Amino acid sequence: MVTWRRADDAASAALLDRAEDATLFQSPAWAEFKREAGWTAQRWIASLGGAPVAGLQALLKRLPFGRVLAWAPGGPMTGLPGASAGDAAALFKSWLETFSGEKGVYARFRLHRPASPDWDQARGRALSRPARKINSGVSLRFDLAKPMEDLRKAFTSKHRYYVKQAEAAGLEWLWGRAPEHWGAMQSLYKEMAAAKALEGRLFPPDSIPKLTGLFGPDACILVGRSKGRPVTGCFTLKTGKNAFYLMAATSLEGRKLSAAYAMIPQLLERLKAEGVRALDFGGIDPANEAAKGVDHFKKGFGAAPLEYLGEWDWARWNWLRKAADAAIAKRGMS
Repeated sequence: MVTWRRADDAASAALLDRAEDATLFQSPAWAEFKREAGWTAQRWIASLGGAPVAGLQALLKRLPFGRVLAWAPGGPMTGLPGASAGDAAALFKSWLETFSGEKGVYARFRLHRPASPDWDQARGRALSRPARKINSGVSLRFDLAKPMEDLRKAFTSKHRYYVKQAEAAGLEWLWGRAPEHWGAMQSLYKEMAAAKALEGRLFPPDSIPKLTGLFGPDACILVGRSKGRPVTGCFTLKTGKNAFYLMAATSLEGRKLSAAYAMIPQLLERLKAEGVRALDFGGIDPANEAAKGVDHFKKGFGAAPLEYLGEWDWARWNWLRKAADAAIAKRGMS
């Protein structure tokens, strides 16, 4: 029988180091980052026969009229020894029972376990697919256990050309998490948001120093400079042995130099040196025409496409599911 118990930060952190599907969104640091937006965190561990088989961090927000939104990006984590698709339905149902006495709850999950028919079927016995998704559920993954030579060979010929062109520009690379690193990344991000009229549609630029402070040594910033000026950069966060490509920006000068192309092999080399086993290169959205350019850039580096189990939801009443789903589609999960 699957049983859940509330967990503290230390127990949750231990699971992050063990779970194959651990993500930054299930970390206490991410919960703290979201606290300013009105979210509070609950952390749980599921056991079967005394052994932990899943972990879940749920972010809760109290809404008007007694409603409660439970949001679990990246959860539950089930990439632990002993977890099986056969237990998945019971795993979800037993956690949802903790909210059975509280009316007006809408729960939404985004699972980072790779999609498979048996797990998908098991989820369907306890949860429903939302009509509108927040994310595509498709990403790209670099296996950093491979030699760097093999990773570079997977680049398309066109990407190899641009990488070579950018590397010939002699960019200076900064790697770290000190104020000079996040300050340069913040400057690039602001410039990009203004140039592309993306203000309000991206992470706020001040989230960069906040996340750097909260994640500490798990925050990794790479900045490329030309003649002393930052021209490209990216911000990754680590959880356990996995890293996540959270944000990136390139200036107009950097685009002329194809600087972002040289940045990716630099990033892969540095993450490998820190013992990271996999890099989630961020979502792609094949059905979205507006994402075509970004998708092309990412796919050209040869990372393996990965479809996650993705988004699922639950509410006691179907009308509440539909209303909450429509509100999320309109306003997002800020």
